[in-house]
Amino acid sequence: MGSQKTLKITNARENNLKNVSLEIPHDSFSVITGLSGSGKSSLAFDTVYAEGQRRYIETFSPYTRQFFDKVKKPDVDTIENVRPAIAIQQRTRVTGSRSTVGSMTNVNEYIKILWSNLATPVCPICGIKLRAWDAKSLAKHIQNLFELKSSTTILICGTISVPDKRALIVEEIKELQEKGFSRFLEHKERTIKSLDDFDESALGDDRSLYVVIDRVRAQSFQAKRVRESIEQAFSLSKGACCLVEWEESPGFRPFLRVMNTPEQENFHPLPFKSSFFFNHYRCEGGPLKIANPRPALFSFNSPLGACPECKGFGNILAIDPKLCVPNENLSIQDKALQCWSGDAARGERKRLLKFCEKQAIPIDIPWRNLSEKHKELIFTYKARDFMGVIPWFRYIEKKIYKLHVRVFLSRYRSQKPCPVCNGTRFKQDSLAYQIEGKNISEIFDMPIKELLSWLLELKEKLKRQDNLPRQLNDVFNSVVSQLEYLNALGLPYLTLNRQARTLSGGETQRVNLATALGSDLISTHFVLDEPSVGLHPRDTARLIESVRKLQARGNSVLVVEHDPDCILSADHIIEVGPEAGEKGGQIVFSGERTKWQPEKLDFDDISKIKLLFKQTKQTTRVLEIKNASARNIKCLDLTIPLESFVCLSGVSGSGKSTLVTEILLKAYEAYKKGDLFDSKCQIRGFEHLEQLLLIDQSPLAKSPRANIATYSGIWDIIRTQLSQTDDAIARALPKSSFSFNTGAGRCPACNGAGFIREDMQFLSDVYIPCELCLGKRFQQSVLEVTLRGKNVDEILRMSVKAASLFFHSDQRISRPLELLCLLGLDHLSLGHPLSELSGGEAQRLKLIPFIDKSAAGKSLLIFDEPSTGLHIKDIERLLELFSELKSRGHSILCIEHNLSLLSCADWLIDLGPEGGE
Repeated sequence: MGSQKTLKITNARENNLKNVSLEIPHDSFSVITGLSGSGKSSLAFDTVYAEGQRRYIETFSPYTRQFFDKVKKPDVDTIENVRPAIAIQQRTRVTGSRSTVGSMTNVNEYIKILWSNLATPVCPICGIKLRAWDAKSLAKHIQNLFELKSSTTILICGTISVPDKRALIVEEIKELQEKGFSRFLEHKERTIKSLDDFDESALGDDRSLYVVIDRVRAQSFQAKRVRESIEQAFSLSKGACCLVEWEESPGFRPFLRVMNTPEQENFHPLPFKSSFFFNHYRCEGGPLKIANPRPALFSFNSPLGACPECKGFGNILAIDPKLCVPNENLSIQDKALQCWSGDAARGERKRLLKFCEKQAIPIDIPWRNLSEKHKELIFTYKARDFMGVIPWFRYIEKKIYKLHVRVFLSRYRSQKPCPVCNGTRFKQDSLAYQIEGKNISEIFDMPIKELLSWLLELKEKLKRQDNLPRQLNDVFNSVVSQLEYLNALGLPYLTLNRQARTLSGGETQRVNLATALGSDLISTHFVLDEPSVGLHPRDTARLIESVRKLQARGNSVLVVEHDPDCILSADHIIEVGPEAGEKGGQIVFSGERTKWQPEKLDFDDISKIKLLFKQTKQTTRVLEIKNASARNIKCLDLTIPLESFVCLSGVSGSGKSTLVTEILLKAYEAYKKGDLFDSKCQIRGFEHLEQLLLIDQSPLAKSPRANIATYSGIWDIIRTQLSQTDDAIARALPKSSFSFNTGAGRCPACNGAGFIREDMQFLSDVYIPCELCLGKRFQQSVLEVTLRGKNVDEILRMSVKAASLFFHSDQRISRPLELLCLLGLDHLSLGHPLSELSGGEAQRLKLIPFIDKSAAGKSLLIFDEPSTGLHIKDIERLLELFSELKSRGHSILCIEHNLSLLSCADWLIDLGPEGGE
């Protein structure tokens, strides 16, 4: 290979990599595979991506670079031919409520441009299309009137509202005369008079004065003069222009003169017609005024377009009666109202009891048996003697600046759809604009597949009508291209309005991948983390096709992957191993796909896995679901056997996550509270379970301070042993000196974190190793204390497996470490930050309480894609873990697509046949 055509890495030592040297071809599709913990992410993200990002930052101006001077350089001798890098990871989750699929992919930006140029406002009250006039279009309208009736005379008038006080009226008339106006139209007498003869009796009921600006006839029509007069009318009337049409005849010509002579007093003119035209959108049937279109009007993140009540969130925080009365089996005298159950609310309880006596509300029956009228009275009544629950909360909200008030309110408030915008996020003006009968909120709520078809039809229609400007054609092409990528990546069921924080890790990654595909970037190194996660095997081919498109533009694509189809589709394969942790970090194979021997990974050896996993017979204990409905699940009947390994599969969008989060979890919460989940849905079998838990891949901690030692509960014991050594006693170091979170023994520069957080302004924060303690967390005097030859830093750097041998004599320490080994986490160090765990590692770490023999109670454990990040050999260990959980009486339900896991299930549930509706 030519030197410029490859990324050349020499002696990479990041994390557990052992002086790795290799070449990765540019403009190709390369895959890194290997066991969990073997060093795949260290090579792909901590080396290739980190160096690509660092080199890119070096191209910034000196002023900008001052914010990035401390960006950590990967531990490597040299990396040659580096390209700017973009990482698309699963753990890059969005938590903000404002972020949606549309905003993540920038489709919202294109949609609002289309809406500001193509949408037509429709009155939300009467349904009539509205029109805004400018001087040019209104002048053309007058010219068209003359073509129909050449004998018509048109007055161009401006209207002003005349004040009540005489002095102000005189001042207003004087100001009009100073501007050059001399005539006004009197509607009652239908005459034109001089402003000198103005009298209040000439005003209409609305006290409007019609100021005559110009008189236009067909014979003397001058377009420029008419446009100037119309502009004057718009300026005078704050956006309104009144046209008065008179049908002229020879006998009535004097009528058009100013009526100020005695001979004209008995003159009776013909009827006239007056019409108002506005330079803004306004319904003629009412006072409704709609803002003129601009892109910001169609963004819920802009004050111009966001609903004024919810500020564009779509939801508001409101007092939830269910949180105020969590147990409806209690009576009022038994403190059913939890918000008034504390000692500080004794006064409210007394007033409540007096109020109930006055209103004949029973206080000794369960809350659920009270009439709706009585419940409403208790919550909404407001008077001097008693303030209901909701008015009382509004009163204390005035003190929301106090921390304890905010904490108290948070217990009893929940999110509800905004009553003003009904959850659409937009203000009324934005929703008034429509294209083909649909407003922008309806577009955002359409599944991507349907929206794509709708936009293509609209584009073709505009082309046929020759009504598609070239600039808008480019916008159409961009939005259609972006939606096609989302559709191709197995996300046709998502809507643009779907909140980003509700997406799974795999969905988030594929949305980010679609954004990258639509960005038209070239000569860039894309580093992807298992993009096939969450994809049904049927959709994998479309994913590979999309990655190929990205590569075909002249980009390098490096993918960390375990899926056999993805690996065998790559141009270049890198296998890291041979094992995990300290026994990994080496390149087992690096070369073309045709030279790789796939049998090393035993892809086809599923039968061996089946032998390792003991399938159980179906038990008599089951969860029985009848008539369940949520989102795209309609009237579902389902049986889930307990004390078994059950797999839930199906194409993306078929309803797997909905079944778990919207039905099972919510129904169990309602069951524990004694509430009714759904009047139509029936679920039986919860009585067989002590608890029902969703064990997902969400991070255990956001801060790098939390680590394996603190989470497993062994660090406190280790600190005690260190403080009891002769070295510690001689230095008078107490137990607190060995804490990196508190105490005097931690490094004063980094406060025991081992790193310094650098605020990167407009990029994510970067954590730099502390220059004083060199990442060791503690002061030198503490580091000199040793326990059986190991100081505190060396203990934290021990792997779980090594630590279990080192502390084998103390069951309090060795037992939790043995559980971690059983979970397949023996390669991690005791000081490994929880924030840096992969999704699969975090998921397995949450299982410690369930594999501990001392843990009592049978649980239903729900896993979301547990095979994520796992090599085929790691799946064997996962199945051993599931077998251990089953032997303790726990039930396992997995949302999964991995064929190896599916083949070992005791019971298989496949949802479908397609995604979405």
